[in-house]
Amino acid sequence: MFGLAGMARISKRSSFIFDSFILPTPAINGITVIAQPGLRIQSKDRYGARAFGFNLNIIYADGIFVPIPVPSFTWLVKL
Repeated sequence: MFGLAGMARISKRSSFIFDSFILPTPAINGITVIAQPGLRIQSKDRYGARAFGFNLNIIYADGIFVPIPVPSFTWLVKL
């Protein structure tokens, strides 16, 4: 399994994030990719840093893109 990720700041408090997992799949003679593009909103106060993330999920396998209709959420706290 391989991974590819990145983040591009949109404004002072928000960023576009991208995470992916790349899996070789010999059963279908190709690769399977799970991609998660999303948005992260960040804040920083006297208690530490916090971020809320919202991701959409897409799977690519056997030449077909399949969107997953269930979004994923993250909540990060740095104390």
